[in-house]
Formats: sequence, structure tokens, C-alpha cells
Amino acid sequence: VALPITTLPSDDCYGVAASADGTRMYAVGNFTGIYASSDSGHTWSQAGSLAGSWHSIACSANGRIIFVVPSSVGTIRKSTDGGLTWSAVSGSGTWNSVACTADGSNFFTNNIACSGNGTYLAKLVGGGISVSTNAGSSWFSINPPSASLSCVAVSSDCTRLVAGVTGGLFYASANLGATWTPITTTNQFWSGAWMSADGSKFAATVNHNGSINGGIYYSSTSAQPNTISTNSTICGSQGSAVELQYIGNGKFMPVSSAGLLWAN
Repeated sequence: VALPITTLPSDDCYGVAASADGTRMYAVGNFTGIYASSDSGHTWSQAGSLAGSWHSIACSANGRIIFVVPSSVGTIRKSTDGGLTWSAVSGSGTWNSVACTADGSNFFTNNIACSGNGTYLAKLVGGGISVSTNAGSSWFSINPPSASLSCVAVSSDCTRLVAGVTGGLFYASANLGATWTPITTTNQFWSGAWMSADGSKFAATVNHNGSINGGIYYSSTSAQPNTISTNSTICGSQGSAVELQYIGNGKFMPVSSAGLLWAN
């Protein structure tokens, strides 16, 4: 679902982050400062007085601890009070992204995605995706939806992922990248992504490029387009349940469910 962006100073957005429940959101883009929303992105206002243009943003699960990296050479900044005050937490450098653990105690750069305690990580490598299950000590490649990925976000165990393609679609996977489902229908210039630790909510930003509008997109999980299939995968959190109806030709259709479910 595309959220209103009328209260942001520009639709040329670079990055988005949110609290675990998706209520508190932060955005950076082709505008000055950090913008915050307390109503899941429907309205926005500038958070604090931090000046400059910022390229990527991350926040803790409670939405209070925030990290941002500058659009050009500079230091990574951190806020522990929802963006009111900021301090430098790195030396000067050129940074392409930032992500942080759920408690905000650690942050990651170099296109690494994290939404848990830092044990499970995903990163973009040459347009593809690699995953670590041991806090970055070792990595293995997973199947990407395209060879031209521009952003990725993951659940706390990396089983659920979303990824955007430069000048392409936005995809979701419920099975560690074994299969992917396109969840948009229009090619856009995806620039950043966020996902809650349980995988139930995700958001993404889009650059304004020529006649293609940018902005922020936000969604909660729902049935995926290819759920009716002979080879789809359905997964869920502990305690989830789904009732399937056989419709012939080796295909099943979900008719009821409880709890958080993802399908590919």
C-alpha cells in the first residue's frame, strides 16, 4: 500500500525505518534533516534539528534509538531520544547504508540488513544476497529474485526477506530465498527497505526518477499472489495454523488461517 507523502518535503526518498509495530517511522531522502511519523507514515514532521541530507536510516524496535549515514562524506550519527539530539559514532567516511539490532546496541554498514540480535544477517553482494547465521563470521549465497538488487530487509531469522530491484519490482520470500513473489506491478527505483523482526510488516522507499514518482510504501503481510500452486511454500510463526482446500489438479487453496503466515 502506498502511503501519503504530502507532508514530506520531497518524494525522492532514500531510506525508511520503523519501530517493531510499524507505528513510529523515520525517513530520509533528497531533503534536509530526518523526518518522523507517529501514525504509520500518514503524516510526517521533522525530527529534531539535524541538518544535511542523509542516505540511510535504521532504528531500534522501540523506535527510540536511530542511526543515520550521510549522503556524502561524513560521520554516522546516533540518537537515543527519537531524533531530538544526535552524536557521532564513527569517523569520517563514505557510507552506503546502515542497519541496527533490535535493541539498538550495534549497527552495521556495507549493505547489511538486520532486524534481530545480530546473529542472522543478510547483505547485498554484487546485486545478489548472502546470509550469515553466525553474526557475520561466515556467509552463504541464496537465490536472488534478480541480478540487480538495490535493497534488502529481513526478519530476525532471515527466513523472510523483501528485496527491491533497481528499475524493477519489489519481491518477498518466505523460505530463505528459495522462491520469490513479486508484490508490486510497476517498475520503480527502489532505494531502501525495512522489515519487522517477526516479518509481519515491511516498508520501502523509492527514488524519484524522471517521470517515475518516488515515495514510501508500507505493508503488512497478507496472502501472496501465487499461494495456489503445486510447489508453493507456506510458513508461519509458532502457533500459526492454516486450513487448505483441495481444488484439483494437485492444487490447494487456503480457506482460513490464524496467526502470522507467509507464502511463496
